[in-house]
Amino acid sequence: MNTRMAERIDNKVIKLVIGLLKGALIGVVFSTIAVLIFALIIKGGNISEGVIPVVNQIIKIIAIFVSAWFAVSAILEKGWLFGAIAGLLFVLIGFALFSIIDGSLSPAGSLFGDILTGLIAGAVSGMLTIYIRKR
Repeated sequence: MNTRMAERIDNKVIKLVIGLLKGALIGVVFSTIAVLIFALIIKGGNISEGVIPVVNQIIKIIAIFVSAWFAVSAILEKGWLFGAIAGLLFVLIGFALFSIIDGSLSPAGSLFGDILTGLIAGAVSGMLTIYIRKR
């Protein structure tokens, strides 16, 4: 393989990694802001305890969509694959961040469900991103 081809491959890999990390980090920032706003709403309002897990799940899924959207928009190919990877990265980074904040690790079953959600929602978002961008 000549050096020019190797440079193109290296540049493509770097672009992929940066796009995926950028998307995942944007999703984590979005999620953190949304959770903080929701916490303020809970503190100031009269919200039922049963609503909290539902809203948290909705925030998580929207954040996964945001992660995949930004990642796939930077890459513009294989939306389902890179969307799923961005969703997975979002879940893993978010899990690590919130575990550090909480001071403990969540149960493994919870992480497995979140990983599955990240992969599926990320893949769907990635496919939608490619479809919308190509129009």
